[in-house]
Amino acid sequence: ISTKISSQVIASLKLYSLLQYPSSEPCRNLEFTATRRYKGKRLTNHVLRIADVEDQEICEMQCFIENNCFSYNIMTRSDSDKQRCELNNATHEGHERDLKTDTDYVYQAAESRCSSSPCSNNATCQTGFTEREYRCLFPEGYTGLNCRKDREKILTIC
Repeated sequence: ISTKISSQVIASLKLYSLLQYPSSEPCRNLEFTATRRYKGKRLTNHVLRIADVEDQEICEMQCFIENNCFSYNIMTRSDSDKQRCELNNATHEGHERDLKTDTDYVYQAAESRCSSSPCSNNATCQTGFTEREYRCLFPEGYTGLNCRKDREKILTIC
């Protein structure tokens, strides 16, 4: 038996025990790997939400639950029993200047297919959804997998 259990499996198991999603909610698969963890770093200018959590696994689960979360910063030094968890709506890819040195934090990015900007026409890309590993939330008037098709405008005169 392999002793290597990915944090993805741990987060999924904990999430399963904590939450029940409606059956219509699509599944999300986020992968947090050690190669995308940076001790002493913090992504700035992309924080969606801040939460006080017990540990890094809970912060990771918070990111999993938040559909627009791509990465998180967790404060490793704290005077309280809680740690500050910052959920980010981006990764450092394409935002390298926002990845700052901060010895009190660990920055963790999920694997993201949104880094290549697959969605068109001002659509919002969310990572970890569908078999493509991302989904596009398109603005009014667009349709298609990557929001590239204009919806046909049909006028009816009665």
